[in-house]
Amino acid sequence: MAKSNRISLTTFVDFVSKSGTPKITVVRRFKHGAAYRPTFDFYKPVRDAIVDVHEHGKRRNALDAIVAGLQDPRKLAAFSAVVRGHKKFMRRHAARWFDPPKGSWVEGGIVVHVNPELGLEIRGVPHVVKLYFKAEPMPKKNVATIARLMAKALGEPGSRTSFGVLDVRRGVLHVPSGGVPGIDALLASEAASFAAILASV
Repeated sequence: MAKSNRISLTTFVDFVSKSGTPKITVVRRFKHGAAYRPTFDFYKPVRDAIVDVHEHGKRRNALDAIVAGLQDPRKLAAFSAVVRGHKKFMRRHAARWFDPPKGSWVEGGIVVHVNPELGLEIRGVPHVVKLYFKAEPMPKKNVATIARLMAKALGEPGSRTSFGVLDVRRGVLHVPSGGVPGIDALLASEAASFAAILASV
C-alpha cells in the first residue's frame, strides 16, 4: 500500500468526526501538509513526561519538573493544567505499567497507525490508553471511535484488555462500556471515503 495512504489515528478520527465538506479539508491538509516533526509537537514534552512517570514508577510529583522554569506563557498555562489533571488521575488510580501494544488498522485503501501512549493495569484489568490534551472535553463519539479502532488494531479475541482515552486535563479515563451497533460498518465506509477523497484532491 502506498506510503501516502498511511495516516495517523488523530487524522482519521478528525475526519470521522466531521460531516460534509470539512472532510475534504481534513484530507487536503493531510495530503499537502508538512510531515510530523517532534519540534512542532506542542504537547510532546509533557506527553513524554507522563509516559516516563508511569513506565519508571515515579511519584506523581515528578511531573512538576516539566513546568519548572517554563518561560513561554502558553506552554506554562497548558502544561500546568495537564500536570494538575494527571496528578488527579494518579491519586485516583493505582496503576502498574506494561508496554502498550502498537499496530495498524487496514481498511478501504488506507492504513491507520494506532500508537497508544500508556499501558496501565488498573484493579487487575489491563488498560491500553490514548492521551487527550486539549482544553475542550473530547466528544463521546470520538472516544467510541478511538476505542474501537484500538480494539480492532490491537485487540485479541477473548482478551480482557480495555481500550480507552484519558482526558488528561480533567484526570478522567473514558472507557466505553459497550460496543456501538454498526460502528465497524461506519468505520469501513469512512476509510473508503477518505481514500476516495485522497485520490481526488
